[in-house]
Amino acid sequence: MLIEEIKDRNDLQNITIAQDDDNDYEESGYIAVYDGKRCALARYSHCSCYGTWTALNGGDYSKSGNGVTWDWIGTKRQLLKMAREKLDPHAPFGTRKADEKDYDYDHLMNVYQQILEWHEKTKRGKKS
Repeated sequence: MLIEEIKDRNDLQNITIAQDDDNDYEESGYIAVYDGKRCALARYSHCSCYGTWTALNGGDYSKSGNGVTWDWIGTKRQLLKMAREKLDPHAPFGTRKADEKDYDYDHLMNVYQQILEWHEKTKRGKKS
């Protein structure tokens, strides 16, 4: 399953390596995926009337399935660099560190920690 072939929330769940959000009525957070070749990262926000999948597809049920809008797509090596150096995924690669004042900074840092933990597990041959 390649990133651009994701058709539904099950496809998304199958390649998700990290996710963190508010877990309340107004969800807001980050999600990271790895398809075996490339990684992608997205920030999302939605109310309880629809889920993360719909939010990533434009926030409208009628648009759901038209493709996920990613904030960043790159290699596994680049994603690990972003996580280790706490880089801002919305700035040109490597030009800015994330700042505590950034929207959803805590969620981004939690996702970065999960990514590093996932990488350590997969390096040892354990399934994520």
